[in-house]
Amino acid sequence: MKTPETTAQTPNPAAAAQDTATPAPKVPVWVEQKGYRGETERVDKTLHSHEFTCPECGGTRWVAPGDLFQVDACKPCIGKRRKDKRNEKAKAKRKAKALAKARALLEAEGEKVYAEAHEAA
Repeated sequence: MKTPETTAQTPNPAAAAQDTATPAPKVPVWVEQKGYRGETERVDKTLHSHEFTCPECGGTRWVAPGDLFQVDACKPCIGKRRKDKRNEKAKAKRKAKALAKARALLEAEGEKVYAEAHEAA
């Protein structure tokens, strides 16, 4: 027969297994937000825990804690900004090209007029 002292010293294998078991994984909580093109996308709220409200359109964006410092608008507004910036650069490039072409034509015309003036003299 075992004494109470010896039973207390022998560990319960089931209790020992519970102590070393890994914790249960977090269950994802899905929320919806707009993507860059305006489509709906699902985001895990356990990872993206900060809710950010866009100052431009009032839309909601879920942000991870490490990315909070660099977010200033929702994804559709950021996509619109990038598109507008690309269009402005392309427009400036076309304008510079047209100005260079006009200058080249003026220089060629000026040389032609200068040559004609010297021939006549």
